[in-house]
Amino acid sequence: MGDQYALSHAHFGLGYSYLRQGDLPEAISVLERGVALCDAYGFVVFRVVNAAELGYAYCLAGRGEEGIPVLREAVEQAESLGISFSHSLWVAWLG
Repeated sequence: MGDQYALSHAHFGLGYSYLRQGDLPEAISVLERGVALCDAYGFVVFRVVNAAELGYAYCLAGRGEEGIPVLREAVEQAESLGISFSHSLWVAWLG
């Protein structure tokens, strides 16, 4: 399970890197895999991070109807879990 945990962490880092570079297809691909990996192994915190980035990537790619609910759910989960890192960034993305 340690390898999957490290992979879930790597997915949100790599996905964010692609996102910052504006490579939305790659960001979406990596982050979708990251969310699926977190779902499969129950990595709640990394799922929130992957999902927040994925939702924003969807929005930037013109897929707001998909992205806003994903991003909103990630923000709500972060709040319920007490995750505060990047919270203000995710809320700004929702704006």
